[in-house]
Amino acid sequence: KSVLRLRIPAKEVGILFPLVGAQIQLAGKSLSLGELTLKPSLPKPTLWAKFVTLKGHTQAQSFHDKLREQLCAIEKLGQDPAQVELLIAHRKVMRIHDKKVVGFRVITQGLNAQASIRLQEVGLGGRRHMGAGLFIPKNK
Repeated sequence: KSVLRLRIPAKEVGILFPLVGAQIQLAGKSLSLGELTLKPSLPKPTLWAKFVTLKGHTQAQSFHDKLREQLCAIEKLGQDPAQVELLIAHRKVMRIHDKKVVGFRVITQGLNAQASIRLQEVGLGGRRHMGAGLFIPKNK
């Protein structure tokens, strides 16, 4: 069973209700959408993203430096970005068609409530339309 996750503002949730039980075609396959489960973003001091990519930054140090720049550029973060710890975990390579896309697992620590929610809203890195760079609360 696969899960389709959508991030949308709370005020727009109503547009999803007609999709419950709908049949959609994806890559020539018919899929049935199940019930809707709503999960609000929760402010947690530690967030992680499974795969974050930055074009041209395939080595951990340059990746870290560029990611720090992006964090500093987030409007209305609500916290000094220097107080946020960025941990670059293991490097991953994903194939998209005939291209290799390099990324890293990223963990952020030391977020206040506003910064945590804001980072979950905007993410970091590229290819967010494909699910890269999206942060969720770390369970532990």
